Amino acid sequence: MSSIQNLLLIIVISLVLYLFNILSFIFIPLAFGLFGALLFSPLMRWFTSKRLPRLFGLIFIVLVISVIARGAYEVVYLATEELESVDAGFIDNATYRMNEITDKALDILGIEMDEAQEQITAFFKSDKVRSFLLGNVNNGLSFAINFISILLMSLFFMVLFLFGSIDVEKVLESLIFKEMNTSKEAYRKLEKNILVFVLVKLIISAITGFAYSVVAYSFGVSFPIFWGVLAFLLNFIQVVGPILSVVLLSLFATIEMGFTGGLIFFTLLLIAIQTIGGGILEPILMGKSLSMNTISILVMLSIWGFVWGIPGMILSIPITVVLKVILERFPSTKTFSDLIL
Repeated sequence: MSSIQNLLLIIVISLVLYLFNILSFIFIPLAFGLFGALLFSPLMRWFTSKRLPRLFGLIFIVLVISVIARGAYEVVYLATEELESVDAGFIDNATYRMNEITDKALDILGIEMDEAQEQITAFFKSDKVRSFLLGNVNNGLSFAINFISILLMSLFFMVLFLFGSIDVEKVLESLIFKEMNTSKEAYRKLEKNILVFVLVKLIISAITGFAYSVVAYSFGVSFPIFWGVLAFLLNFIQVVGPILSVVLLSLFATIEMGFTGGLIFFTLLLIAIQTIGGGILEPILMGKSLSMNTISILVMLSIWGFVWGIPGMILSIPITVVLKVILERFPSTKTFSDLIL
């Protein structure tokens, strides 16, 4: 009987994940909206306790989000200006370095090159590379459109949650806990855990981005602000993001610095920044209630990355926190909750 139940459970989970994938255009902004509401729910309760209308609290939250968005815009604008300020000297140096590196790439791709044609020109004129670049441009445009759509829908759902149009506590009571007190207790714990997670992630990501900018500037690597912003953003993708930021910046530094001892030291510094931030400071600041083993993180990252792509990878840890809080409330599922630690 136990084997049949386990098989049925696997089938149900697979069907649920398939449903999440098919209806991702609804569930992704719904998840972002829920976690946004969890962040600001304590503030809304404070306004309610002072007998102030919910509208006042919502206006204040919109102002806070606007200030944050304005600050983010200014930083991104600086990074964009930095990229636009490319001069002829940088292009000549980058071309020279690329000519050294692309010789091997041409052999791997099997591109036959005219002797009179520069290596870098042959590389970018090849049909394989051209189709790859054009494909990524189209993907980039689609990503931008999807991002704006998800952002607007997430804000809409967050407002619904904060105004109580979607009462999460009652949903938890009706579908899972069957008791209002247990539902409220679980919701308060979710608020606390998500708040701690987001604050710690923001602090560590900001420190990481700043450190990347300082290191890039110190070694004379171009676009230090851009690399800091990129490291900040990628740091929200657990495990994969930090690795990707180190690889991307190291590859770019290779074009400017060449294969030298300075490049090795530069890369080691980036690895040290990620190790100190993500491997030491983050677990300490997160605390035991949010600590998870690497295997659990990788499994959840793989599952939600497969189901929802990049948004799923960003949401994988918050979703895991929700599952952990729910599972630990029942003796029959507490073992699964303990496995996440």
